[in-house]
Amino acid sequence: MTWTLRGKAIEHCNCNSVCPCLTSGLTKRGDYDRCRGFIAVHIDSGTGEAADLAGMSVVFVQDAPPMMAEGGWRVGLIVDAAASDDQARRLAGIITGDLGGPFAAFAPLIGERLGVERSPIRFERTGGITTLHAGALIDAEFADLVHEGMSAPLQFNNAALPFGPPITISPPTKSIIKAFGMEFDNSGRHGTTSEITWSS
Repeated sequence: MTWTLRGKAIEHCNCNSVCPCLTSGLTKRGDYDRCRGFIAVHIDSGTGEAADLAGMSVVFVQDAPPMMAEGGWRVGLIVDAAASDDQARRLAGIITGDLGGPFAAFAPLIGERLGVERSPIRFERTGGITTLHAGALIDAEFADLVHEGMSAPLQFNNAALPFGPPITISPPTKSIIKAFGMEFDNSGRHGTTSEITWSS
């Protein structure tokens, strides 16, 4: 079955500033020996397989080599506790690419699946601040980057990743991740936020 969804996304990792993956389509090395972070999606509305997922969120937590296009990603999923088993399957399928859509191109890069955690997820955006809380697993807040003297945030409009356009640079004021045997603090590192429309 085909599907379309509209919603919001956070794309986040431990690179120092703007992630090289964002500007190179995954072909430049990240800043560290491992790329650790997450992609979080909140669904506002949908059709097809995404029809009754409105209001739900899912998080793709990754631990990957610095050259992400080489593959070997270790990936765990945090799925909204409010989802039924069938809804959880579809949320997981959308964010891994198993159900097609933009993430299908990333699916061959996943080398190890670390499992699925179910957690209440709170994904909110208000006045340039985006917050993500997933139980005891993630506590994060992102603030749109507005340069001094400017009224609008810094944005990308043609990056080769399935976010936006535009993609707003939104570094995390706080990002604590404790999931899938990993524990790291990405506060002050790379982060973006965007409105998304995905389909398969």
